[in-house]
Amino acid sequence: MEPRTAFVGTFHKTGTVLLGKIFGELDKKGLLDLWRSDWHPEEPGTWDVRFHYASAFVLGGNLATLPETAKVVISVRDPRDLVVSAVRYHQDAQEAWLHQPQARFGGKTYQAVLTGLATMEEKMLFEMKHSSGNVIRNMVAVPWADSRIMRVKLEDLMQDRDLVHFETLFRHLGMSGDVLDAALTMARRKSLFNNPGQAHVRGGYAQEWRQKFPAPVLAAFEEMFPDAPGVLGYA
Repeated sequence: MEPRTAFVGTFHKTGTVLLGKIFGELDKKGLLDLWRSDWHPEEPGTWDVRFHYASAFVLGGNLATLPETAKVVISVRDPRDLVVSAVRYHQDAQEAWLHQPQARFGGKTYQAVLTGLATMEEKMLFEMKHSSGNVIRNMVAVPWADSRIMRVKLEDLMQDRDLVHFETLFRHLGMSGDVLDAALTMARRKSLFNNPGQAHVRGGYAQEWRQKFPAPVLAAFEEMFPDAPGVLGYA
């Protein structure tokens, strides 16, 4: 791999844990140097792959700071399924931000407000107005027309038993030889089809929203994010 040219970005509930584990293990084995810029903003002396759980390096004009030789992979998910998954996950997850009292909620935590809503419809609408809505807007804001960026769908990775999609994304990042072989082995070990009971993944089949979205929620989604499915490849 060419140093300092590979970038891997995700968003909340779009494959952060999966891809983070794969590249983290490759780093531990000494096969590449990983920079988790979401955890450690200061750039290290050497790195091969830069990873960020909110794809910050391509948002807000930051793409202009990347080298012309940059190879970028961004993982996305059907935004409607993202809402369903987030409602389910945020009701009992232990992530710190879910348990911090917030003035905008009258001193209540995000999780307390969400779990206090009476119906699934209310919870989905709440997510679309808050956390999931922010994620959807950021996914749409990625400058997808830039030829350096490759979009990867979580749905494809979740069922990629032949590792076709994984190999494509690894090769896009410049992997070859022993590093590529190790990456594919790690992808199989860490993939969702081999670890269906992972705490971070519950439900999550493709197009789950078709069964879960009440009509008012679908109408609200289409009003709030009319272009999102098309932009992200889920029209």
